[in-house]
Order: sequence, then C-alpha cells, then structure tokens
Amino acid sequence: MQTPREVESLFNKKASSWNQKYAANGPLRYRLDAFKDQLSELVTPPAKVLDFGCGTGNLASHLSSCGFIVSACDISTKMMEQARENNPDVPIDWFALSADWRELPFECDAFDAVVASSAFEYLTDLDRTFVECRRILKPGGVLIATVPDSRKLIRRLENLFRPAAVMLSNASVLKQIPKLDSYATYLKCSRNRMPLDEWFALGDRQRFVAVDQNKSRAGSTALAFLRFRKPTKHSNKT
Repeated sequence: MQTPREVESLFNKKASSWNQKYAANGPLRYRLDAFKDQLSELVTPPAKVLDFGCGTGNLASHLSSCGFIVSACDISTKMMEQARENNPDVPIDWFALSADWRELPFECDAFDAVVASSAFEYLTDLDRTFVECRRILKPGGVLIATVPDSRKLIRRLENLFRPAAVMLSNASVLKQIPKLDSYATYLKCSRNRMPLDEWFALGDRQRFVAVDQNKSRAGSTALAFLRFRKPTKHSNKT
C-alpha cells in the first residue's frame, strides 16, 4: 500500500518538468479555465480560495490573476520550490505541508472555496481531509475537486492493471524503463478510484451538500468534477 512519503517522492521527482504540462499546448492547460469556470459559477472575486495540492502553482496563479485571493499548499517540497520560483510576484500565500499532516494550517471558516486538482486520489485518509476542508470553509463555502472518472475506459483499464502495478512497482526490471516505472508508481500512488456515487456518499457522510450533482459528473476527459457546499448555519445539515 502506498504511503504519504511515496506520494511526496513521486511528485518531487516530477517537479522540475511539471510546469511544462501547463504550457500553451500542454496536456494540463485545460484545467486552468475548467477550474476557473467551475469556481466562478459558485463564488466571485475577491473570494478567498485555497488550492489544495497546488503543485507548481499554475492553477493558484491563474485564479489569482482572475481576482481571487489565493493560498496554496502541497506536501511536495520540490513542487513548492518550483511554485515559489515560478511565481515570485504573484500575491499567493504558500504553505508546505508535511507528508503525514493531520490538520491544515488555517483557521476555521477561513476560505470561501477549496479547489483540489487531481489531489484527492492520492490521499490515505479521505475522511480526515473532508473534515479539514469543512472546518476551514466558511458556512456556504464550496469544495471543488477533480477525481478519476471511473466510467471512462482508460480508468477501468487502469483499475485492472493497478494490482499488478502495486506488486511490481519496486521491480528492478521496471527501473530500466523509466516511463513504465513512472506509470507503475503513479498507479500505485493513485489509490482512490471509487465510483462517483461513493465520492458523493463520502461528501454526504462528512456533512457536505453536493452542488448540481449531474453537472458535477459531466466531462469529456478522464477526470470528473465534484462540487460540494458546506451548509450554512441555518441549514438543517450542520
């Protein structure tokens, strides 16, 4: 089973080239406007936003340029170094988390929104993370995350191959094929791949309300958007 330290190591290795994925023709470029559009439907600038699992800071920087007040955190020290280096003049508060963090370094009711771009699939304690996101969100605040879309063919194939990837992730033969070794390590670390109904059930269990659940499911990529709202103090779900 993957550990937080393995996830940290995986992304430390990717940090030096991760920024390139968000270049004009990069494979992750689309996420910037996708998250901005999802977020802008629910909150408006200058809302306070936390980018949870910020990587090299591309999404955080993009949201900041759109007028949001942004904080960002990650467990990968190398990713955080790149984020600070790539965005020296962008008004973002950066927070490094320990790989085995238990509590986020923010006050209760601190943010209007938390965004998490493909971060939740790597977590070892999803319930704890949802509890912390709920704590730091203001009443009525929103949680927006992308997760692997289990309905897509590539995800079904990955789920079939994942047990073998976990078993072979440290095999010497894989070390001789860097791309295959990297993919096996990714599959090992990407542990949370449940059906979308289970994600919504998790949110409900941690006292979130799904926002427009059918729209949350929409998407042409291998990722699905999840959107939750923390109930207001006057809600009967508190």
